[in-house]
Amino acid sequence: SRRSLRGVVREGTGWRAESKTVEISGKTGTAELSEGEKPHNWFIGYASSTHLRLAIVVLVENREEDIQIAPQIAGKIFSQIFEKNVH
Repeated sequence: SRRSLRGVVREGTGWRAESKTVEISGKTGTAELSEGEKPHNWFIGYASSTHLRLAIVVLVENREEDIQIAPQIAGKIFSQIFEKNVH
């Protein structure tokens, strides 16, 4: 549900996507590969305003350290796009 996806960003694994510019909802994930390989990290999210609706997917491959970087990248992308479209 929308509330659940919003909760992922507000208080769950996607907290790094949180933005002061726009309300973001989304889902995080980690794909584990073969033994000894570094995991993939992804975030799929959406946000909307009166003039703009946007959904994006960020996939970071083979990331051993800071594997929750995808939500942070997504949050920055959303913030920059919505800041430019508000002004």
